[in-house]
Amino acid sequence: MIEGVKTVGVVGAGVMGAGVAQIFAVAGYPVELQDIGEAPLGRGVGAIKRSLERLVARDKLKPEARDATLQRIA
Repeated sequence: MIEGVKTVGVVGAGVMGAGVAQIFAVAGYPVELQDIGEAPLGRGVGAIKRSLERLVARDKLKPEARDATLQRIA
């Protein structure tokens, strides 16, 4: 982890924002994900969940790591 970084903020939960949020959360950082409304934010979090499920299905991520990653995203 990068020294001194306590939380990562990501503005925009589109394809790129969701991807950035996922990478930081998998790496162990707490992530604050923001968007202009609940609907786009929900789509972004849904995309992250689907991506993590694919990684679990391919044995590239353990279910416990998936759960921990999702808990880091607020």
